[in-house]
Amino acid sequence: MIAFAGLSGHAALAKETIVIDLVDEPQSLDPHLHANNSALYTYGNMFDNLLTRDNAGKIIPNIATKWSQLSDTEIEFTIRDDVTFHDGSPLTAEDVAFSIQRIIDPAYGSDWISTFAAIAGAEATGPNTVKVTTKTVYPLTLGMMTKLPVVPKAVVEKVGDEAFNLSPVGSGPYKFVAWNRGVSVDMAAYDGYWGEKPEFPKAEFRIVPDAATRVADLQTGAADLIVTLTPDLAVQIQAEPGLKVETVATERMAYLKLNLEAKPFDDIRVREAIASAIDREGLVQGLLLGIGGVESEQLIAPSSFGSDPNPPAFPAYDPDHARELVKEVSPDGPIPMTLVNRPPYSQSVAEAVQQMLIDVGFDATLEVKEGGTWYQQVTGDPAQHPDGYFINMSCSCGDADGLFTLVFGKGANFAKATGATDETEALLVKGRTTLDEGERMEAYEAMADWVAETLPIIPMYQVSQIYAMNEKLSFTPTPNETMFINRMAWSE
Repeated sequence: MIAFAGLSGHAALAKETIVIDLVDEPQSLDPHLHANNSALYTYGNMFDNLLTRDNAGKIIPNIATKWSQLSDTEIEFTIRDDVTFHDGSPLTAEDVAFSIQRIIDPAYGSDWISTFAAIAGAEATGPNTVKVTTKTVYPLTLGMMTKLPVVPKAVVEKVGDEAFNLSPVGSGPYKFVAWNRGVSVDMAAYDGYWGEKPEFPKAEFRIVPDAATRVADLQTGAADLIVTLTPDLAVQIQAEPGLKVETVATERMAYLKLNLEAKPFDDIRVREAIASAIDREGLVQGLLLGIGGVESEQLIAPSSFGSDPNPPAFPAYDPDHARELVKEVSPDGPIPMTLVNRPPYSQSVAEAVQQMLIDVGFDATLEVKEGGTWYQQVTGDPAQHPDGYFINMSCSCGDADGLFTLVFGKGANFAKATGATDETEALLVKGRTTLDEGERMEAYEAMADWVAETLPIIPMYQVSQIYAMNEKLSFTPTPNETMFINRMAWSE
């Protein structure tokens, strides 16, 4: 069993409202439904997870104060008895069990269903105890519980999923005030919060797609913290008095996903040509200025368990070899290729990759789509998928199972047209159904070998998240990209 360990306190109130500029609209404020970064930032402050991580990434108690392993497939959590939702109702073991059952229900359609695929179910075993059962031995259960927001069963069942998304009720340090579509999500500090109280009575997350506008907001004091900056803008801000930049290498990996069900991309020679055409070092050092990312030839970040310390050989940057392969496959002319990108993924990187592909013989066109349209296309019918799309993906779970499952797992939304097989699924199952770390590493090393040999994706770099803020704001970025306002401080 593990006892509660809290986080340090903050100074006295110094600012009424903290204003944070985001890039795009939250996909959802229902924390079990969708999870783009903007949604995670916003609802992450309105809901408590069963467990959480400190700023260093260590799993610590949250709603659950302690836990014990009942068997290889059962863990019992003891939950706090002093937590209330924003409507004043108590948070109970029934709410925790309901939240787990809701997120794993295929009929609900959660983006998180593949992440929680190993969870068989949950039940309240007492007023303050919940038993979570996994389908097999599962080494990631505690990590998954750091990603489980607890919702009030009674409210969800009363109003329905759609209404709950529009007016969410959580137990976090902030309560929902308003969702002004395309403009902002407003919230207010919850006086009855059980944990560390935030310094700021109000918080406003604003939707500001244009990076230059976010910078101007920060410069004028209209915003206190802005996210997702290009490296050149970060360099500009670093030189300005009263402002500062914080970066962190995240678990998020940037890669080009290819459609293996579209011709001629089902031909390994074409995929090898694409891999050989992309200059990762040039992207990271030239476009990202060495601060926006870390060059990578594998899907798993070094900070995650299962990252291969000696990754398999990946096609090296060799444009001449790429041209030879393109001519071999298509001697009569360029290979048509449609690429799709969406904000906030780097448009300059997408354009650079497009040009690299053109230079070796692809007739590459690039389309830019807004988040919802992009999501529907790349997770829908593979016949409607583009030939390739850019994506920055993270499970924020510190383990290879999360990202491998999101990208290649059976039934995962982003795993379509990847060429994943029964054999790769068996490797994923092996990795998540043993507590033996050696066996788990063997499975993930084999997955890394398969990716390098098959090339369903072309890894490019580990994304560094760039934040800019007023120098009076204290905020420690984390590799798992959380943004808890009650861990922030303001000093005059």
